[in-house]
Order: sequence, then structure tokens, then C-alpha cells
Amino acid sequence: MYNLDYDIKEVLSNYELLKYNSNSKKFSGEIEVIKGGLFIDIFSIEIIIPNCFPRCFPKVIEIGNKIPRKVARHVIPKTNHLCLAVEIEEFLLCQGGITMKWFIDKVLVPRLCEEYRVINGEKYQKEYSHDFGGTWEYLMKVLNVNEPEIVMKFIKALADKKRPTGNSLCLCESNKPFRLCHKSNISTLQHLGINRLKSLYKSLIEKPYKGINL
Repeated sequence: MYNLDYDIKEVLSNYELLKYNSNSKKFSGEIEVIKGGLFIDIFSIEIIIPNCFPRCFPKVIEIGNKIPRKVARHVIPKTNHLCLAVEIEEFLLCQGGITMKWFIDKVLVPRLCEEYRVINGEKYQKEYSHDFGGTWEYLMKVLNVNEPEIVMKFIKALADKKRPTGNSLCLCESNKPFRLCHKSNISTLQHLGINRLKSLYKSLIEKPYKGINL
């Protein structure tokens, strides 16, 4: 069973420059970015724990003004929260519950590493495109395909409860049996549930993929 008090202690013992305010349910302070055992940068942040946690991501604001408040830098307008994942990716990662320590280690720190790269004149390596384009790219990654039409076939099959059987030909047109091709990829997306899959398929029709837009 998830224990928030224990989780908070774990965070504070591993990130000594952070403080926690129990009244506002918010961490604030600094996170050092370490790469290869070497210090490379430091970011001032606030991490707000929402009511949906641990089944959703915390909200994060970079308060040191190192990251410009621009959509191109994956900062949500008006709220200034960092965009950390596409909606369905966050849902799948959080469906069994997460910890704050895991979130900082596996989501926030890698994101800050990406920002360090961009601040120093490089390009994002792991970010998805803005708006719904990021959802397309996430699905392509999970399904390990590059063709939007193949993504559509898989999502429609799941939404219509017509997932291929083990020995039928895979929908990716590889001429391989489904069980030897995309079975494991599909298993991940099934956890979205029928209603969310139907809504996703509708959005894919309404918002076709237009290429990478970082």
C-alpha cells in the first residue's frame, strides 16, 4: 500500500536541496543534474502533488527561469507547468500507482537533462512533438512502426474488440503471425480500456499526423 509520508522521506533523503510543505503539498528547492557521476547543472523547481497522485504525475514548475515559457520548450501556457508526457503515456505509467521518488528519478531528472542539452545549443533527443503530434509519436514508438496508417489499424482493432488472434497475420502487413510480431506491443495499449481507445481512435481521425514538430 502506498505511503505518502514514507515517500516524502525518501525524496528528501535523496534530494537534499528540496524541502516539503505539508500544507501546500508541495516540494520546492533545487535538483542537481548528475551525468556520469559528474555535476552538470542545477534547476530550481516546485513539485505540486495533485489529488489524483499516485495515479497521475505531479505538476512541476521550473522557477529559476532557465527554461523559457514557450510551447516550443514544452511548457504549458498559462500554468507554466512542464509537459512531461503525452496523456496516454502518463495514464499507462500511473495505472498501478507511482511514487514521488520514482517520478523524480525516472521522469523529472531525465527531462531536466534534456533541457540542459537545449540550453547548451543542442536539440531535444527524447521529447515528443507539441500537441497531438506527440501522441502519434508515442503510439509509433510503442507499436514499433513508422506508418500512421498502421497505427490506425491497431487502435481501431483494439477499440472494436477485434484484436488479431495468435496465428492470424499481423495487422502491420509483415506477413508474420500476430503472436510472433506485435502481440507484446498491443498488450501495453490494451490497458487503456475500450472507452479510452475509442476516444483515441476518434482523435487520430480528427488530428492526422503531420510530422515531427519539436
